[in-house]
Amino acid sequence: MDKPKILIKINGRERSFSETTTDEQIKINPNSQQEVKQELEEQEPPSPIKEFELAEEEIAAANEEREFEWILPEPQPFEDHPYDKLVKPDPVKKKSNPIIGTLSFPSIQKKRNKSTFPFRTLFLAIFSALVIGTSFGMVVLHLFTEDLAQPAFEMDQPTEAGGASEDEGANKNPDNAPTNMTAITLPALNVFLVQGGVFSTEDAATPIINGLKEDGFAGTVINQDGKYFLFMGIGISDLAGKAIKTPYETAGQDTYVKAFSIPEVTSEGDPAMVPAEELFNHLILYSSNKFTSTPESVSWDEIKTTYTDLSSKETDSSFVNTVLESYKAVEAYHSSSSNADFWSAQQALLTSLQEYQKWISEQRN
Repeated sequence: MDKPKILIKINGRERSFSETTTDEQIKINPNSQQEVKQELEEQEPPSPIKEFELAEEEIAAANEEREFEWILPEPQPFEDHPYDKLVKPDPVKKKSNPIIGTLSFPSIQKKRNKSTFPFRTLFLAIFSALVIGTSFGMVVLHLFTEDLAQPAFEMDQPTEAGGASEDEGANKNPDNAPTNMTAITLPALNVFLVQGGVFSTEDAATPIINGLKEDGFAGTVINQDGKYFLFMGIGISDLAGKAIKTPYETAGQDTYVKAFSIPEVTSEGDPAMVPAEELFNHLILYSSNKFTSTPESVSWDEIKTTYTDLSSKETDSSFVNTVLESYKAVEAYHSSSSNADFWSAQQALLTSLQEYQKWISEQRN
C-alpha cells in the first residue's frame, strides 16, 4: 500500500515528503535538504515596507472574518406553528353604477364605464336643457300670445228677427224703436287689426288711447266676452296690418297683427246699414292699398258713388253716421297722402268698427 505524500511548493518548486507511521522515522533525502537550505539562503530578507503590507493584509483578513461572523444571523430553531383556525377575508363588495333617473346601464367592463360615463353625462345635460328651454318657451309664448291662439276674432252672430218670442216683443217699448226697422242681411267682414293690449275695464285703456291720439296715432277699445281689447290700426290684409304697426314699433310700442272676423248678420235694422257696411269695407281696402303702395282693387270714383247714395238716406244709426265721417277722413288722405291724414282716417275707421260691434252686441241681447 502506497504511503500518503505531501507536496509543498517552495518558490514555485514542488517538494515531496513521505509520511511514516509511528514506528517509522521520516527519511529526508540529504540532497533535498541541502537544496532547500541553499534556496532559503538565496532569498532576500523581506523589506520593512513588505512586512508592513503583509501585516495590513493579515489585519484586514482578520477584520473581514470577524465582520462576516457578525453579519450572519444566529441560527434559530424551527418551530412548526399549527394553524387551527383560518379566518377568511370579507369579500370585496362591487360598487354598482349610480342610477340617474331612468337612464342607467349595467356595467359590462370597468374600462368601458369610464369611457362612456362622460358621454352619458353630456347627453343628460343636453336633454335636460332642451326640456327646460322648451317648457319655458311654451310658457312665455302662452302668456304673451294667448290671443294669437285664436285663428280670428269673431263676433257672435245675433239671432234673426223672427226668433224673438211674442212676450219679448210685448215687453219692448214701441216708442223707442226706430220706425224704419226692417230685416236686413249684412255680409261678413274680415279685416286685420293692430292690437296693443287687453284690459279688464274700458277705463283702464282710456289713458293709453288719449296718449296715442296726442302723439298723432289712433286707438279704440272693443269689448269681447268681458275683455277690452285695445286696437290701434285697421287694414284689409296681414301685409297692411304689419305696415301699420311699424310706426308703433319705432315709437317703442309693443303691438302685433290679429285677424278680426264678423260673420254674416241677418237681423232687423236700419236699411241704410247695408250700403254703409259696403262703403266701410271699401274705405278700409282703399286706405290699406294706398298706404302699402298696392295696386287699387276698387276705384275712388266707385267709393264716391256709394257715399253719395248713402248720404242721401235718412238714418238714426250711429254706425252709418260714423261711416260717413270715415269717408271724409279717407278722402283727405286720398288728396294729400300725408301721414297725419292717414292716422286721422285710421281713427275714423276704428270708431266705425267700434260702433258696428256695439250694434252686433245689441242685436245679440
